[in-house]
Amino acid sequence: MPAAERDRDTAWVTSPDLPWHDPAQTSEPESAPGSATADGETLVLLADGGEAVIRPLRADDRAIVEALFAAASPADLYTRFFAVGRRAVARHVDHLFDRQAGTMSFLLERQDVLLGLSDTELLDPLHAEVAFLVAGEARGLGVATLLLEHAAECAADRGVTTLVASVLPVNHAMLEVFRDAGLGAQVRFEQEGVSVSMSTQQTAVSTAARDARRRHAERRRLERSTRGGPTSAP
Repeated sequence: MPAAERDRDTAWVTSPDLPWHDPAQTSEPESAPGSATADGETLVLLADGGEAVIRPLRADDRAIVEALFAAASPADLYTRFFAVGRRAVARHVDHLFDRQAGTMSFLLERQDVLLGLSDTELLDPLHAEVAFLVAGEARGLGVATLLLEHAAECAADRGVTTLVASVLPVNHAMLEVFRDAGLGAQVRFEQEGVSVSMSTQQTAVSTAARDARRRHAERRRLERSTRGGPTSAP
C-alpha cells in the first residue's frame, strides 16, 4: 500500500511555506508545444501528436475526477491503491479536495476531456510521494510521463529533491515510465511491492529523454497535420 494511504493522518500537514493548492504559485515550466498560459495551463504534446493541457486541480473539478475513478477497471484501481473495492477511491478523492491535506494535483486534459491525474503528497521538506491514474482510452499517449515531468519540476521549485512511489511488481507500464523519465529512478523490491525513488532535478539524461519524446510527438503532429486531421482531435 502506498505510504500516503498508510500515514495520511500523521504525515500530510500543509506547511505554510508550501502552498501546494495555490495556482498562482504553481510552476510554469516550458513544455511542448509552448509554455504555460496566464491561467496556469501548460500546453503539451501527446505521443500521437495531439495537443493537451496540464493544469492544477480546481475546487470545481470533483465531478470529472470522480468520473475518472468510476471509469477505472478493478484491475487499474488495484494497481493504484493495492486494494480491492472502491472504498479507498472515495477516501482518496475526499483527500484530494481537502485544502489542508498538502496535496499538489494536476490534471491532463484534451479538448476538456480528462485523460489523467497526478497527485504529489509531501512527506517532509525534501521528499514527496507521487501517484497517477490514466484513463483507459489514453494508454500509450504518454500521459503519465508528461504528468511526472510536470510534477517533478513543480516539486523541485518548492525545494523537494526526491519523489518516491510505491508500485506493484505487475505494474510494468508504470515502472517503465519511472525508468524512462531519466530522473535516475532507483528501484527496490519490498514485501508490499516495489519502492521507487527519483530525483526532481533535471539532468542531461532526463533532458535528452524529454527532448526525444517531444521530437517523436512533433513528428506525429506533423503527420496529423499533413493528413488534414486536427492536432487536438480525440
